Amino acid sequence: RVRKQPSTPTSSWSQKIILPTNLLVTQLRLLCPLLADVINQSLSSGSVPAHLKTAVIILLLKNPYLDPSNPSHYHLISNLPFLAKVLECIVVNQLYTHLFSHSLFETLQSGIRPAHSTETALVKVANNILSICDRGSLCLLVLLDLSSGFDTVDHAILLHHFSSVIHLSGTELAWFESYLTNRQQYICTNGFSSCSHQVTCKIPQGSILGPLLFLIYMLPLGDVIICRHGVHFHMYADDTQLYFFTSLCDPQYPDVLSACLSDLRSWMSVNFLQLNVDKTEAILFGSHQRLKSHGSHLLHLPNLPLKLSEPIRNLGVRFDPQLSFLPPHPVPHQHRFLPPPTHRPCLPIRHPRTETLVHAFVTSRLLSFKCPPRRSSLLYDS
Repeated sequence: RVRKQPSTPTSSWSQKIILPTNLLVTQLRLLCPLLADVINQSLSSGSVPAHLKTAVIILLLKNPYLDPSNPSHYHLISNLPFLAKVLECIVVNQLYTHLFSHSLFETLQSGIRPAHSTETALVKVANNILSICDRGSLCLLVLLDLSSGFDTVDHAILLHHFSSVIHLSGTELAWFESYLTNRQQYICTNGFSSCSHQVTCKIPQGSILGPLLFLIYMLPLGDVIICRHGVHFHMYADDTQLYFFTSLCDPQYPDVLSACLSDLRSWMSVNFLQLNVDKTEAILFGSHQRLKSHGSHLLHLPNLPLKLSEPIRNLGVRFDPQLSFLPPHPVPHQHRFLPPPTHRPCLPIRHPRTETLVHAFVTSRLLSFKCPPRRSSLLYDS
């Protein structure tokens, strides 16, 4: 199993790698038994070696056009040793098997697992919104944004979720407690390194185990939304979207949304997560006539004035009020200085390429229907 894990480490895997990269790659077959002994000893004893819990923080600018002197414009990526990556790969496989076999995943949480990508999440949300609009109702979608969700995860709360939510105990729980405690990190940039500091919270971004740990940390959130308020929701990593249907004559939908958002903010505050109100967006879906009758572009909620935007970006896809997925209208001046289009003449297809196309579109079809191909006059003779 160790040999099946990523076996082509590069120098970027860790600035403090124990063995040279070329030695790991060329002598991996000989080193596999030694690596397996270290990993088995760690899993059986419920402890993680201290040198595998030291991360090098790499600063990555979020956008090349941002001001590099502003610290908030950087992503903080944790660079871990190669052996720590292999150990996390094996733990992720076993933890995923435990969550899947006991149906502990949140059904409306996408990411991490197969068949739960951004595409399936968007199809699910878009289909529900269209179904609501087809019934003649309006649908309100609210996109919640967390401020540095991975960096504010409390280790004590996460360990409590391991024991009470996914029911780990004994050596397994002790291993995760050892993994989270006494972690060290230091920043390395432009050839300079800072002093090491102990990490008291956060999940290391850039680790293999980190996204699955954050998913476990967010598991109780679904009960807060569904069981208390009956609002539809879908989550992808730290992106949470709420949507529910309403009618023009229903004055209670702002109260329902306000109560749901209030409970969400309370739950996030208890779990040391911060809702970024400035980046929280909302959009109202419906027909042209119903949206025109609605008129208001601002939801007056207590302590949270929510402005309706159109269009918005949901997991990278543009959502407009009619959910038409049409591209935005181009600005006229964008095409003013474009050169005229050039039309290239179509080159004739030569005989070998023609024969390849015939075999691809004719012979392959005959074989797919289990019919023996016959040499026909339609095929060119060489």
